[in-house]
Amino acid sequence: ETQASHFWSGSAREASAPVTLFLWSTRLHEVATNSLISCSPQYLQRQDRPLIESVVRDAFRNASVHCEHLRTQKLTPEQQELVLALLALVGEHSIQQVGLDVARAMQGVSDANVKTLASNIEQALKPNAGHLVQLRDALLPKTVQKTLDNTEPWVATLEPDNVRMMKGIAQTSAPASSADWGVDDASDGAAKHSVAKAG
Repeated sequence: ETQASHFWSGSAREASAPVTLFLWSTRLHEVATNSLISCSPQYLQRQDRPLIESVVRDAFRNASVHCEHLRTQKLTPEQQELVLALLALVGEHSIQQVGLDVARAMQGVSDANVKTLASNIEQALKPNAGHLVQLRDALLPKTVQKTLDNTEPWVATLEPDNVRMMKGIAQTSAPASSADWGVDDASDGAAKHSVAKAG
């Protein structure tokens, strides 16, 4: 753990690092724990944080040991920041509401029809494009925004397993409104603050 702590501080983060070492980083465990608690407030309480973080830490460490293909993979500093930023977003209520709209746009379309799925999502989000820009600027560091601007849109979202999961969520969730898309008052941009601590 000493090696991982060194990696996750100071000049050691200026170079690429093995994924297995990143999975041992305290910052990753903190961000994952925060998002997990925020996503399931009806089941997970803040006072349970030490236990939850212990489970999260063990899960990541087990992955670093048992997932052999990760041993040869490395993450650049930019990729490390991206992982933390996206993981922090999972806990944002406003992002969860956008996700529900995306999931509903997938209904009635074959999992394999990627073009139609992407088109439906874009049409569903288009009326609230201004809200999305506000969320992006409030929650994502500029460096992460730049990285995402250079990636293919919807690639991860439209993976077959993700599509099936999101369709299931849409069928069991109450409708969302654009009023729910604002940055969480309580979090005050918690995702951006969370990642900034690691930046």
